[in-house]
Amino acid sequence: MIHDSTDVEIVLSENGALVAGPDEAVAALLSRLEIPDVSTESAGQSVKNLFADLTGVASVASAFDPKWVHLSSESFARAQELGGLQKNAQGLIVGVLRGEKGRLDQFLQFDAAGGINPMMMSNAATLAATMALRSAIAQLETLVESMDVKLDVLLEDNRTAAIGDVQGLTHVLTQAYGLYEKTGRISETVWSQITGHATALAQAESKARRHLDNLAVSVDKGSFAKRADAMHRMADGELQHWLIILAAVQANRQRLDVLKLAHLLERDPDAVPSHAEDTRASGEEERRLLTLTVKGLSDAMASAADVSDANRVRNPLRSRKLIEEAEHSLRVVSAFAEVTGIEVVAGQVQREPWRKSVVGLAKGTASEARNIASSVPKEITRRREDNLIRKVSKIEERRALASESGDGVEGADGLTTPEQDDLETTAK
Repeated sequence: MIHDSTDVEIVLSENGALVAGPDEAVAALLSRLEIPDVSTESAGQSVKNLFADLTGVASVASAFDPKWVHLSSESFARAQELGGLQKNAQGLIVGVLRGEKGRLDQFLQFDAAGGINPMMMSNAATLAATMALRSAIAQLETLVESMDVKLDVLLEDNRTAAIGDVQGLTHVLTQAYGLYEKTGRISETVWSQITGHATALAQAESKARRHLDNLAVSVDKGSFAKRADAMHRMADGELQHWLIILAAVQANRQRLDVLKLAHLLERDPDAVPSHAEDTRASGEEERRLLTLTVKGLSDAMASAADVSDANRVRNPLRSRKLIEEAEHSLRVVSAFAEVTGIEVVAGQVQREPWRKSVVGLAKGTASEARNIASSVPKEITRRREDNLIRKVSKIEERRALASESGDGVEGADGLTTPEQDDLETTAK
Protein backbone atom coordinates (compact mmCIF):
# COMPACT_ATOMS: atom_id res chain seq x y z
CA MET A 1 0.00 0.00 0.00
CA ILE A 2 1.56 3.31 -1.12
CA HIS A 3 1.11 6.21 1.28
CA ASP A 4 0.93 9.90 0.55
CA SER A 5 2.04 12.61 2.91
CA THR A 6 -1.62 13.39 3.63
CA ASP A 7 -2.68 9.82 4.42
CA VAL A 8 -4.08 9.05 7.86
CA GLU A 9 -3.73 5.50 9.07
CA ILE A 10 -6.71 4.71 11.27
CA VAL A 11 -8.11 1.93 13.45
CA LEU A 12 -11.69 2.51 14.51
CA SER A 13 -13.87 0.75 17.03
CA GLU A 14 -17.01 1.64 18.96
CA ASN A 15 -14.74 2.36 21.92
CA GLY A 16 -12.48 4.90 20.21
CA ALA A 17 -9.91 5.31 17.47
CA LEU A 18 -6.19 5.25 16.83
CA VAL A 19 -4.86 7.58 14.15
CA ALA A 20 -1.38 8.12 12.72
CA GLY A 21 -0.39 10.70 10.15
CA PRO A 22 0.66 14.33 9.62
CA ASP A 23 -0.73 16.71 12.22
CA GLU A 24 -2.58 18.74 9.57
CA ALA A 25 -4.27 15.66 8.10
CA VAL A 26 -5.21 14.31 11.54
CA ALA A 27 -6.61 17.72 12.52
CA ALA A 28 -8.65 17.83 9.30
CA LEU A 29 -10.05 14.35 10.00
CA LEU A 30 -10.98 15.25 13.58
CA SER A 31 -12.69 18.40 12.31
CA ARG A 32 -14.61 16.33 9.76
CA LEU A 33 -15.76 14.03 12.57
CA GLU A 34 -16.53 17.04 14.80
CA ILE A 35 -14.06 15.88 17.44
CA PRO A 36 -12.03 18.45 19.41
CA ASP A 37 -8.28 18.09 18.89
CA VAL A 38 -7.73 18.10 22.66
CA SER A 39 -9.32 14.65 22.84
CA THR A 40 -6.18 13.03 21.37
CA GLU A 41 -3.52 11.41 23.53
CA SER A 42 -0.26 9.62 22.72
CA ALA A 43 -0.32 5.82 22.80
CA GLY A 44 2.14 3.60 24.65
CA GLN A 45 4.65 1.19 23.16
CA SER A 46 2.35 -1.81 23.40
CA VAL A 47 -0.29 -0.06 21.31
CA LYS A 48 2.31 1.21 18.81
CA ASN A 49 3.45 -2.37 18.23
CA LEU A 50 -0.08 -3.67 17.76
CA PHE A 51 -0.99 -0.75 15.52
CA ALA A 52 2.02 -1.20 13.24
CA ASP A 53 1.59 -4.99 13.01
CA LEU A 54 -2.11 -4.71 12.32
CA THR A 55 -2.04 -1.97 9.70
CA GLY A 56 1.05 -3.33 7.98
CA VAL A 57 2.50 0.15 7.53
CA ALA A 58 5.42 0.25 9.92
CA SER A 59 6.87 3.13 7.96
CA VAL A 60 3.91 5.37 8.67
CA ALA A 61 3.64 4.23 12.26
CA SER A 62 7.31 4.93 12.85
CA ALA A 63 7.13 8.37 11.25
CA PHE A 64 3.92 9.33 13.03
CA ASP A 65 3.13 7.80 16.39
CA PRO A 66 -0.48 6.68 16.73
CA LYS A 67 -2.72 8.75 18.98
CA TRP A 68 -5.76 7.76 20.94
CA VAL A 69 -8.96 9.57 19.99
CA HIS A 70 -12.12 9.41 22.06
CA LEU A 71 -15.18 8.82 19.85
CA SER A 72 -18.78 9.43 20.76
CA SER A 73 -21.37 7.15 19.18
CA GLU A 74 -22.25 10.01 16.82
CA SER A 75 -18.62 10.46 15.74
CA PHE A 76 -18.25 6.73 15.15
CA ALA A 77 -21.39 6.73 12.99
CA ARG A 78 -20.06 9.70 10.95
CA ALA A 79 -16.72 7.95 10.45
CA GLN A 80 -18.50 4.90 9.06
CA GLU A 81 -20.59 7.05 6.73
CA LEU A 82 -17.53 8.81 5.26
CA GLY A 83 -16.41 5.82 3.28
CA GLY A 84 -18.94 3.05 3.86
CA LEU A 85 -16.56 1.47 6.35
CA GLN A 86 -17.07 -2.15 7.42
CA LYS A 87 -15.93 -3.74 10.67
CA ASN A 88 -13.84 -6.89 10.70
CA ALA A 89 -14.49 -9.94 12.85
CA GLN A 90 -12.88 -8.27 15.86
CA GLY A 91 -15.13 -5.22 15.56
CA LEU A 92 -12.37 -2.98 14.15
CA ILE A 93 -12.16 -0.86 11.01
CA VAL A 94 -8.58 -0.76 9.75
CA GLY A 95 -7.22 1.14 6.78
CA VAL A 96 -6.03 4.43 5.30
CA LEU A 97 -8.05 7.61 4.85
CA ARG A 98 -7.06 9.68 1.83
CA GLY A 99 -8.26 13.07 0.67
CA GLU A 100 -8.37 14.06 -2.98
CA LYS A 101 -5.40 16.34 -3.67
CA GLY A 102 -4.64 16.37 0.02
CA ARG A 103 -8.07 17.76 0.96
CA LEU A 104 -8.98 15.34 3.75
CA ASP A 105 -11.51 17.82 5.06
CA GLN A 106 -13.65 17.64 1.90
CA PHE A 107 -12.98 14.55 -0.20
CA LEU A 108 -12.38 11.30 1.58
CA GLN A 109 -11.50 7.82 0.38
CA PHE A 110 -10.99 4.79 2.62
CA ASP A 111 -8.68 1.95 1.61
CA ALA A 112 -9.19 -1.04 3.85
CA ALA A 113 -6.20 -2.98 5.04
CA GLY A 114 -5.24 -5.97 2.90
CA GLY A 115 -5.77 -9.62 3.69
CA ILE A 116 -5.85 -10.52 7.36
CA ASN A 117 -3.47 -13.34 8.28
CA PRO A 118 -3.71 -15.27 11.59
CA MET A 119 -1.10 -13.09 13.27
CA MET A 120 -2.97 -9.94 12.28
CA MET A 121 -6.17 -11.45 13.65
CA SER A 122 -4.43 -12.03 16.99
CA ASN A 123 -3.14 -8.45 17.01
CA ALA A 124 -6.60 -7.17 16.13
CA ALA A 125 -8.20 -9.11 18.99
CA THR A 126 -5.65 -7.78 21.47
CA LEU A 127 -5.97 -4.23 20.19
CA ALA A 128 -9.79 -4.41 20.32
CA ALA A 129 -9.61 -5.48 23.97
CA THR A 130 -7.12 -2.68 24.66
CA MET A 131 -9.45 -0.11 23.10
CA ALA A 132 -12.38 -1.45 25.15
CA LEU A 133 -10.26 -1.16 28.30
CA ARG A 134 -9.34 2.42 27.50
CA SER A 135 -13.02 3.21 27.09
CA ALA A 136 -13.85 1.56 30.43
CA ILE A 137 -11.16 3.54 32.24
CA ALA A 138 -12.40 6.77 30.63
CA GLN A 139 -15.94 5.92 31.72
CA LEU A 140 -14.77 5.31 35.28
CA GLU A 141 -12.92 8.64 35.35
CA THR A 142 -15.98 10.45 33.97
CA LEU A 143 -18.23 8.73 36.52
CA VAL A 144 -15.97 9.64 39.44
CA GLU A 145 -15.77 13.22 38.24
CA SER A 146 -19.52 13.56 37.71
CA MET A 147 -20.24 12.27 41.23
CA ASP A 148 -17.52 14.41 42.80
CA VAL A 149 -15.85 11.60 44.74
CA LYS A 150 -12.31 10.28 45.05
CA LEU A 151 -11.78 6.71 43.90
CA ASP A 152 -8.84 6.05 46.24
CA VAL A 153 -10.99 7.08 49.21
CA LEU A 154 -13.76 4.72 48.12
CA LEU A 155 -11.30 1.85 47.70
CA GLU A 156 -10.15 2.32 51.31
CA ASP A 157 -13.71 2.40 52.69
CA ASN A 158 -14.65 -0.35 55.15
CA ARG A 159 -17.71 -1.17 53.06
CA THR A 160 -15.46 -1.97 50.12
CA ALA A 161 -13.35 -4.28 52.27
CA ALA A 162 -16.40 -6.54 52.49
CA ILE A 163 -15.98 -7.54 48.83
CA GLY A 164 -12.26 -8.24 49.02
CA ASP A 165 -9.02 -6.34 48.61
CA VAL A 166 -10.17 -4.23 45.66
CA GLN A 167 -7.57 -1.60 46.46
CA GLY A 168 -4.77 -4.19 46.31
CA LEU A 169 -6.09 -5.67 43.05
CA THR A 170 -6.35 -2.21 41.51
CA HIS A 171 -2.79 -1.35 42.50
CA VAL A 172 -1.27 -4.57 41.16
CA LEU A 173 -3.21 -4.58 37.89
CA THR A 174 -2.66 -0.87 37.22
CA GLN A 175 1.07 -1.29 37.77
CA ALA A 176 1.24 -4.40 35.59
CA TYR A 177 -0.71 -2.77 32.79
CA GLY A 178 1.44 0.36 33.02
CA LEU A 179 4.59 -1.72 32.51
CA TYR A 180 3.05 -3.54 29.57
CA GLU A 181 1.91 -0.27 28.00
CA LYS A 182 5.44 1.18 28.23
CA THR A 183 7.43 -1.86 27.12
CA GLY A 184 4.97 -3.79 24.97
CA ARG A 185 5.86 -6.99 26.84
CA ILE A 186 4.76 -8.94 29.91
CA SER A 187 7.57 -10.45 31.91
CA GLU A 188 7.15 -13.74 33.74
CA THR A 189 7.55 -11.85 37.01
CA VAL A 190 4.61 -9.59 36.22
CA TRP A 191 2.55 -12.51 34.95
CA SER A 192 3.11 -14.47 38.15
CA GLN A 193 1.80 -11.49 40.15
CA ILE A 194 -1.51 -11.24 38.30
CA THR A 195 -2.30 -14.75 37.11
CA GLY A 196 -4.46 -15.63 40.14
CA HIS A 197 -6.57 -12.47 40.22
CA ALA A 198 -9.40 -13.59 37.92
CA THR A 199 -11.30 -15.43 40.65
CA ALA A 200 -10.94 -12.59 43.15
CA LEU A 201 -12.25 -10.08 40.59
CA ALA A 202 -15.22 -12.28 39.66
CA GLN A 203 -16.14 -12.66 43.32
CA ALA A 204 -15.76 -8.93 43.96
CA GLU A 205 -17.95 -8.07 40.98
CA SER A 206 -20.64 -10.53 42.08
CA LYS A 207 -20.64 -9.18 45.64
CA ALA A 208 -20.80 -5.56 44.46
CA ARG A 209 -23.86 -6.37 42.34
CA ARG A 210 -25.41 -8.16 45.32
CA HIS A 211 -24.97 -5.04 47.46
CA LEU A 212 -26.83 -3.03 44.82
CA ASP A 213 -29.57 -5.68 44.64
CA ASN A 214 -29.97 -5.47 48.43
CA LEU A 215 -30.30 -1.69 48.19
CA ALA A 216 -33.12 -2.14 45.70
CA VAL A 217 -34.95 -4.54 48.01
CA SER A 218 -34.53 -2.27 51.05
CA VAL A 219 -36.28 0.71 49.42
CA ASP A 220 -39.11 -1.37 47.95
CA LYS A 221 -40.15 -3.52 50.93
CA GLY A 222 -41.38 -2.95 54.46
CA SER A 223 -43.24 -0.11 56.14
CA PHE A 224 -43.20 3.48 54.96
CA ALA A 225 -40.75 4.43 57.72
CA LYS A 226 -38.32 1.63 56.82
CA ARG A 227 -38.45 2.50 53.11
CA ALA A 228 -37.85 6.16 53.89
CA ASP A 229 -34.83 5.29 56.05
CA ALA A 230 -33.44 3.02 53.32
CA MET A 231 -33.89 5.72 50.69
CA HIS A 232 -32.05 8.22 52.90
CA ARG A 233 -29.07 5.87 53.29
CA MET A 234 -29.01 5.28 49.55
CA ALA A 235 -29.13 8.98 48.68
CA ASP A 236 -26.55 9.78 51.35
CA GLY A 237 -23.77 8.12 49.37
CA GLU A 238 -24.46 4.40 49.54
CA LEU A 239 -25.73 4.21 45.96
CA GLN A 240 -22.90 6.13 44.28
CA HIS A 241 -20.35 4.26 46.42
CA TRP A 242 -21.38 0.86 45.08
CA LEU A 243 -21.93 2.00 41.51
CA ILE A 244 -18.41 3.43 41.33
CA ILE A 245 -16.89 0.40 43.07
CA LEU A 246 -18.65 -1.87 40.56
CA ALA A 247 -17.31 0.23 37.67
CA ALA A 248 -13.80 0.06 39.20
CA VAL A 249 -13.98 -3.71 39.56
CA GLN A 250 -15.10 -4.05 35.93
CA ALA A 251 -12.23 -1.83 34.75
CA ASN A 252 -9.82 -4.09 36.67
CA ARG A 253 -11.33 -7.14 35.04
CA GLN A 254 -10.78 -5.60 31.61
CA ARG A 255 -7.17 -4.74 32.53
CA LEU A 256 -6.62 -8.39 33.37
CA ASP A 257 -8.32 -9.50 30.12
CA VAL A 258 -5.94 -7.34 28.06
CA LEU A 259 -2.90 -8.61 29.96
CA LYS A 260 -4.01 -12.20 29.40
CA LEU A 261 -4.35 -11.63 25.66
CA ALA A 262 -0.99 -9.85 25.49
CA HIS A 263 0.68 -12.71 27.38
CA LEU A 264 -0.93 -15.24 25.08
CA LEU A 265 0.05 -13.21 22.01
CA GLU A 266 3.72 -13.59 22.96
CA ARG A 267 3.53 -17.33 23.58
CA ASP A 268 0.68 -18.79 21.50
CA PRO A 269 -0.60 -16.22 18.95
CA ASP A 270 -2.93 -18.67 17.21
CA ALA A 271 -4.93 -19.11 20.43
CA VAL A 272 -5.61 -15.38 20.84
CA PRO A 273 -8.71 -14.98 18.59
CA SER A 274 -10.68 -17.80 20.26
CA HIS A 275 -9.63 -16.61 23.71
CA ALA A 276 -10.66 -13.08 22.81
CA GLU A 277 -14.06 -14.33 21.64
CA ASP A 278 -14.60 -16.11 24.96
CA THR A 279 -13.62 -12.90 26.76
CA ARG A 280 -16.03 -10.88 24.62
CA ALA A 281 -18.90 -13.29 25.34
CA SER A 282 -18.13 -13.18 29.05
CA GLY A 283 -18.09 -9.39 28.92
CA GLU A 284 -21.49 -9.32 27.24
CA GLU A 285 -22.92 -11.55 29.98
CA GLU A 286 -21.47 -9.28 32.67
CA ARG A 287 -23.01 -6.32 30.88
CA ARG A 288 -26.38 -8.06 30.78
CA LEU A 289 -26.24 -8.74 34.52
CA LEU A 290 -25.18 -5.16 35.19
CA THR A 291 -28.12 -3.87 33.15
CA LEU A 292 -30.54 -6.04 35.15
CA THR A 293 -29.06 -4.79 38.43
CA VAL A 294 -29.27 -1.12 37.49
CA LYS A 295 -32.78 -1.52 36.05
CA GLY A 296 -33.88 -3.21 39.27
CA LEU A 297 -32.48 -0.29 41.25
CA SER A 298 -34.27 2.24 39.06
CA ASP A 299 -37.61 0.43 39.25
CA ALA A 300 -37.36 0.00 43.04
CA MET A 301 -36.61 3.69 43.62
CA ALA A 302 -39.45 4.81 41.35
CA SER A 303 -41.78 2.46 43.24
CA ALA A 304 -40.62 3.75 46.63
CA ALA A 305 -41.26 7.33 45.49
CA ASP A 306 -44.89 6.45 44.69
CA VAL A 307 -46.08 7.50 48.17
CA SER A 308 -49.72 6.86 49.01
CA ASP A 309 -52.09 9.71 49.84
CA ALA A 310 -52.40 8.40 53.41
CA ASN A 311 -48.63 8.55 53.98
CA ARG A 312 -48.38 11.97 52.33
CA VAL A 313 -51.05 13.32 54.69
CA ARG A 314 -49.73 11.63 57.84
CA ASN A 315 -46.04 12.34 57.10
CA PRO A 316 -45.89 15.37 54.79
CA LEU A 317 -42.27 16.36 55.56
CA ARG A 318 -40.89 12.85 55.47
CA SER A 319 -42.80 12.05 52.28
CA ARG A 320 -41.37 15.10 50.56
CA LYS A 321 -37.86 14.17 51.70
CA LEU A 322 -38.27 10.60 50.44
CA ILE A 323 -39.42 11.85 47.03
CA GLU A 324 -36.54 14.34 46.78
CA GLU A 325 -34.00 11.66 47.73
CA ALA A 326 -35.54 9.26 45.20
CA GLU A 327 -35.19 11.91 42.49
CA HIS A 328 -31.53 12.44 43.44
CA SER A 329 -30.82 8.70 43.40
CA LEU A 330 -32.52 8.27 40.03
CA ARG A 331 -30.32 11.04 38.62
CA VAL A 332 -27.27 9.12 39.87
CA VAL A 333 -28.52 5.95 38.18
CA SER A 334 -29.25 7.87 34.98
CA ALA A 335 -25.71 9.33 34.99
CA PHE A 336 -24.22 5.86 35.54
CA ALA A 337 -26.27 4.39 32.68
CA GLU A 338 -25.28 7.21 30.35
CA VAL A 339 -21.57 7.00 31.17
CA THR A 340 -21.38 3.21 30.91
CA GLY A 341 -23.66 3.04 27.87
CA ILE A 342 -26.08 0.48 29.31
CA GLU A 343 -29.69 0.64 28.12
CA VAL A 344 -31.55 1.64 31.27
CA VAL A 345 -34.06 4.48 31.41
CA ALA A 346 -34.36 5.86 34.94
CA GLY A 347 -37.90 5.91 36.31
CA GLN A 348 -39.92 9.06 36.84
CA VAL A 349 -41.13 10.46 40.16
CA GLN A 350 -44.64 11.87 40.30
CA ARG A 351 -44.98 14.89 42.59
CA GLU A 352 -48.38 15.85 44.03
CA PRO A 353 -49.26 18.81 46.29
CA TRP A 354 -50.14 17.92 49.87
CA ARG A 355 -53.61 19.47 49.41
CA LYS A 356 -54.32 17.15 46.49
CA SER A 357 -53.31 14.16 48.63
CA VAL A 358 -55.70 15.31 51.35
CA VAL A 359 -58.54 15.62 48.85
CA GLY A 360 -57.69 12.24 47.36
CA LEU A 361 -57.57 10.63 50.78
CA ALA A 362 -60.91 12.25 51.74
CA LYS A 363 -62.55 11.01 48.55
CA GLY A 364 -61.18 7.57 49.10
CA THR A 365 -62.33 7.52 52.71
CA ALA A 366 -65.86 8.73 51.82
CA SER A 367 -66.17 6.12 49.09
CA GLU A 368 -64.96 3.42 51.45
CA ALA A 369 -67.44 4.56 54.12
CA ARG A 370 -70.33 4.39 51.64
CA ASN A 371 -69.33 0.90 50.63
CA ILE A 372 -69.17 -0.17 54.27
CA ALA A 373 -72.55 1.43 55.02
CA SER A 374 -74.24 -0.30 52.09
CA SER A 375 -72.83 -3.65 53.13
CA VAL A 376 -74.08 -3.43 56.77
CA PRO A 377 -77.73 -4.47 56.14
CA LYS A 378 -76.60 -7.36 53.98
CA GLU A 379 -74.19 -8.50 56.66
CA ILE A 380 -76.90 -8.28 59.36
CA THR A 381 -79.28 -10.36 57.24
CA ARG A 382 -76.60 -12.94 56.53
CA ARG A 383 -75.70 -13.29 60.20
CA ARG A 384 -79.41 -13.59 61.18
CA GLU A 385 -79.88 -16.41 58.68
CA ASP A 386 -76.78 -18.17 59.95
CA ASN A 387 -78.03 -17.95 63.56
CA LEU A 388 -81.44 -19.32 62.52
CA ILE A 389 -79.86 -22.28 60.77
CA ARG A 390 -77.68 -23.03 63.80
CA LYS A 391 -80.71 -22.90 66.16
CA VAL A 392 -82.79 -25.15 63.90
CA SER A 393 -79.94 -27.65 63.89
CA LYS A 394 -79.78 -27.59 67.70
CA ILE A 395 -83.57 -27.98 67.99
CA GLU A 396 -83.51 -31.00 65.69
CA GLU A 397 -80.81 -32.54 67.85
CA ARG A 398 -82.90 -31.95 71.02
CA ARG A 399 -86.04 -33.38 69.35
CA ALA A 400 -84.16 -36.49 68.43
CA LEU A 401 -83.01 -36.90 72.01
CA ALA A 402 -86.52 -36.15 73.33
CA SER A 403 -88.10 -38.73 71.06
CA GLU A 404 -85.77 -41.36 72.40
CA SER A 405 -86.53 -40.45 76.05
CA GLY A 406 -90.23 -39.48 75.60
CA ASP A 407 -89.75 -36.05 77.29
CA GLY A 408 -90.82 -32.60 76.11
CA VAL A 409 -94.21 -31.11 75.14
CA GLU A 410 -94.55 -30.41 71.47
CA GLY A 411 -96.44 -27.52 69.99
CA ALA A 412 -98.69 -27.60 67.00
CA ASP A 413 -95.76 -27.54 64.59
CA GLY A 414 -93.89 -30.34 66.32
CA LEU A 415 -91.63 -28.09 68.45
CA THR A 416 -91.65 -27.60 72.19
CA THR A 417 -92.96 -24.26 73.40
CA PRO A 418 -89.48 -22.91 74.46
CA GLU A 419 -88.07 -23.90 71.07
CA GLN A 420 -90.85 -22.01 69.26
CA ASP A 421 -90.10 -18.89 71.29
CA ASP A 422 -86.38 -19.19 70.53
CA LEU A 423 -86.91 -19.44 66.78
CA GLU A 424 -89.36 -16.56 66.73
CA THR A 425 -86.84 -14.37 68.56
CA THR A 426 -84.04 -15.32 66.15
CA ALA A 427 -86.20 -14.70 63.09
CA LYS A 428 -87.01 -11.23 64.33
